[in-house]
Amino acid sequence: MEITQEIIPKSLWGLKCPHNMIPEYITIHETANDASARNEVNYMQGNQKEVSFHFAVDDKQIIQGLPLDRNAWHAGDGSEGTGNRKSIAIEICYSKYGGQHYEQARLNAVELTVELLGKYNLPLTCLKKHQDWSCKFCPHRMLSEGRWDDFVKKVKEKLIEEDKNMGIKDSYKTEIYSGLTIQVARMGMDPDYEYKGTVVGKPFGSNAVQRSQSIDDPELEADGWQSCGHTNGGIFYKEPSDGNWMASGIEVLMGNATQLWDTRFDNCAAIGFYHSGEMIIGTQAEIKALAAAGQLRGAVTAAFGVKLNGQRWTAGSEFNSQRDYIYSNKSGRTIIGQAANGQYVMVSVPGVSGKSGLTGSQLPALADHLGLTTAVCLDGGGSRYLSYCGSIKTNTTRAVKNDIIIYRRKKATSAPDPEPETKPDHQPDAAGDGMVLITDKGPLRIRNAVMGDKILYTVPQGEQIDILDMLPGRQKDGYQWAFVSYKPTGKDKIIGYSQVDGDYSLLDEKG
Repeated sequence: MEITQEIIPKSLWGLKCPHNMIPEYITIHETANDASARNEVNYMQGNQKEVSFHFAVDDKQIIQGLPLDRNAWHAGDGSEGTGNRKSIAIEICYSKYGGQHYEQARLNAVELTVELLGKYNLPLTCLKKHQDWSCKFCPHRMLSEGRWDDFVKKVKEKLIEEDKNMGIKDSYKTEIYSGLTIQVARMGMDPDYEYKGTVVGKPFGSNAVQRSQSIDDPELEADGWQSCGHTNGGIFYKEPSDGNWMASGIEVLMGNATQLWDTRFDNCAAIGFYHSGEMIIGTQAEIKALAAAGQLRGAVTAAFGVKLNGQRWTAGSEFNSQRDYIYSNKSGRTIIGQAANGQYVMVSVPGVSGKSGLTGSQLPALADHLGLTTAVCLDGGGSRYLSYCGSIKTNTTRAVKNDIIIYRRKKATSAPDPEPETKPDHQPDAAGDGMVLITDKGPLRIRNAVMGDKILYTVPQGEQIDILDMLPGRQKDGYQWAFVSYKPTGKDKIIGYSQVDGDYSLLDEKG
């Protein structure tokens, strides 16, 4: 469900949400009235009381009233209380006499709670009710009706459902890691799609750099492929000898090896994609050999390695001083890799080079946290760019040299097998054997009377039908309708109608 943001003016932050916050809990409240979510948020914004909350949820919408990195005064446990200082407050509307409005609001609150637990990587034990912080009888309706455990159960079931889809469906989410809001795009395992990875950009030379959002692979896109994950690639560094900023290493674009001669970084980590679209990570020397043999559609040298075959890998960190201390300094980071199941993962970590973010030595632990077994770090800092399914999540104003894109395309659905032609074992003849029975499937008109949905059954020669009753009247061809039963070998008895000829007494008639 979409979240509508109506954040209170900053002039009210000192009153309603004065403290920075990294959320550690989700707290559920009920409003004890029948006002809508919009009315609740408008009331919070329009008074001069400290009481505040992050979300109001009704049957039709979710409205966010406070930033999620600011606290709210909602838990009743004091100015330094964990509920007030470390938990996100959700108000469920229509809890007094709301009827179905309340029931739907409650379900919407389940969805929001699951989203927030996932966003901040919090376990189910971090879901709290107002009562847990200050003993107030809230959420009042769930407590009075004994339904709090049911709310928790619904959240748990939804989390399990989400976990089942994790690693299967493509996804994008943010989460808090080491105090930073990181962005994570996962793709490559949805059985409804086929995937191809590639490196894009312009060849080395004049005017080689451009904006990330303008870089694509026109050949793949002309063939119906669409960008799923798109991030900046390669590595820029300041050349110590002359102070110029350089893009280092190898480069293969759309199958064309535009640069394979730079041998200085052969021991550094690099990333490539086969023509089939599969990713491979290794040293620059290894990737270069594959590119020289024409096996790769795209390749580029990374800043340094993070993980390889499940092990910590720092290939390229030895160029730290030559590359403006990109490994040892804190910085924003761009990471791409694969999980154990083959899923592609793109990660964007915020930060300012030399001031904030993560150091290179901290990235293997992040990769472990995200389940990556193979990963490299690409250019970061101000070059970070990430889009997911066409939606830009982190943008850059800096022109960059290369991007890495994971494309996807809906798998073609094969046409269903044609219905086999049914040929009866024996056609009816004048002697009356091989009768045709009609039962309940498939439309058929009999003697100008619609008999409902029917299907034709052919009785093999030598098998018997039982005549239960004769219908009056005879057709011009000499046949007459009879109400009959037939028991195919190994199947249930069929009751229906059949035509019989005038000498029907030759059959074993019953009734």
